[in-house]
Amino acid sequence: MEKNKRRRYRLSDETAERLGLDKNKSGRYRLTKAQEIEFIEGRNNPRIMIYDIETSRAVVKTWWTGKQYVGSNQIIREPAIITIAWKWFGTDEVEYVHWDKNHSDKTLLNKFLREYNRADLIIGQNNDKFDNRWVNARALKHGLKVNT
Repeated sequence: MEKNKRRRYRLSDETAERLGLDKNKSGRYRLTKAQEIEFIEGRNNPRIMIYDIETSRAVVKTWWTGKQYVGSNQIIREPAIITIAWKWFGTDEVEYVHWDKNHSDKTLLNKFLREYNRADLIIGQNNDKFDNRWVNARALKHGLKVNT
């Protein structure tokens, strides 16, 4: 089984049969939340990560404030990830990384992704709409591998 984007898994036919799943019209299996939890709990010692990120604002050159279009040539410094904190489910230790003195998030992401890529399941507040998107986008910018 291989984890994919948005908690998607590549299931073998025998695993899907054991879970009692049927293929849909596109030939894929769909897991309900309950089936996903059952599947993960059935694994020996699943690694569940809980994490959160904090980001900086973009610094731009504009003539005035208010609603306006900001072109890419007006960006002085693009937004970046300032810090990431995480813990493994079942442990008390919270780990964190923060950007370097040059305000670059490449080293921070490199360290975090070593742990992130080992997780079986990711949990966090608003992760799908914010944190995961930021991690994926910044990793892509820096050419780092994310196991999504």
